[in-house]
Amino acid sequence: RDRSVSRGLGDVYKRQVQSLSDEICVYSFDNYIEAFQFSMKTQIDVFLLDIVLEPKEEQDFSGITFAKQIRACDNYLSSEIIFITSLAGLEADLLRSVHCFDYIEKPITKERVINVMQMVLKKLKGQPLEEEKLFIRKDRITFPILTKEIVYIESEYRSLNIYRPEEMIEVPYMSMKTALEKIKIEKFFRIKKSLAVNARYIEYVDSTNRYVKMKGYKEALDIGGRLKTDFIEEYNEYIGGEKKC
Repeated sequence: RDRSVSRGLGDVYKRQVQSLSDEICVYSFDNYIEAFQFSMKTQIDVFLLDIVLEPKEEQDFSGITFAKQIRACDNYLSSEIIFITSLAGLEADLLRSVHCFDYIEKPITKERVINVMQMVLKKLKGQPLEEEKLFIRKDRITFPILTKEIVYIESEYRSLNIYRPEEMIEVPYMSMKTALEKIKIEKFFRIKKSLAVNARYIEYVDSTNRYVKMKGYKEALDIGGRLKTDFIEEYNEYIGGEKKC
């Protein structure tokens, strides 16, 4: 059936979403009540929701309220929600509490809108999301990193170090929890509170001496004592399935 998108895009971004496919039908509202009433009459596959629907109201989070009301409807339990937000630090809670697909950070860019929409449309069509990207912000610039190119992630005080085969990127003001909640396709294992490794780069695991050897890296990564049991069980279950490292 036609893929329908609702709420919160200006005319420019509405056209960008519409241009992705002739099958997409886009409905745009700037009124909370009208949008909700329309959603009760027309099945929507993807909601793009600005968190702040009433900018004149102080501490307005009516977009979150709208999303929770949508989720309370049986026919919208599995529909995809994408938030539009400028509220730093709130995104991880939204991903968890409302079960949203992703979020688009303000100031909105055409590239970000198209990328997120392409991913969600692939998911709706049952296609694999090979080109999953983690969007990071550094020096006031937002840019993507392919998650399949991330070997491991290490958190330090108020920053995150992302290791790729040829480089390390330091990302300020991003937590390990936030990064891992954004990654939906690649499989990462938490081997320490401050360390997560990508399953595709694991060369071998030495559970006796408590370390993980990553492909292309001479030095092994230590497994934390508190996470050892959970990691080993999860890793053995992972390699015992269809996926092999």
